[in-house]
Amino acid sequence: MKKSATLRIWTLLPGIFLVVAASAASGNSSDPSAPAAQPARQQPAFKQYEVLATNKTIARFDGYKDIPCRHLTSLCPDRCGHASRVAVFTIASYIDYHKGGQYGDDKEKTFYVDVKKPVYGQSPQVAATIAGLKPGDIVRLDWQHLYMHDGGSMYPVRPVNYIAPAKLPEGVILPPPPAPENPEQTPMPL
Repeated sequence: MKKSATLRIWTLLPGIFLVVAASAASGNSSDPSAPAAQPARQQPAFKQYEVLATNKTIARFDGYKDIPCRHLTSLCPDRCGHASRVAVFTIASYIDYHKGGQYGDDKEKTFYVDVKKPVYGQSPQVAATIAGLKPGDIVRLDWQHLYMHDGGSMYPVRPVNYIAPAKLPEGVILPPPPAPENPEQTPMPL
């Protein structure tokens, strides 16, 4: 039996694409009394998304921040996966910014990158690059604000598309980095 695959791409609206992978089987069965093969149920090999905003910036790495679990489910706090570790960046200047509609993020002053969980559309090299940064390092930081349509779920994601060392533009003065948090003085979340 020979299989062939077809990939079809449709533009539904500006920034919204539908990608469908279909396979067709061809060939003759030697036994006509054999039951017809049922197609295997497959998960779609695509995710639809809208690009709500695109950001290209120069930013300063300010270090990491631990975000604790907020105890919202019965699996909390040890099996829920809500706690996270984020890299904090202070935006120095925008190189390019595009907001495709009313729902995209506005220009940010601070951007957080989750380094603990995988993000759709973000290369694993991003986490490796961030791991090599020291607080105060200046980087070129590009990301998108996407609105995912994954089966019956819809949710935003903000993958980093590009991160590399850079220089602060002439005349740009950043405020001093925030002081590190003292866990003994941070109130426990409710």
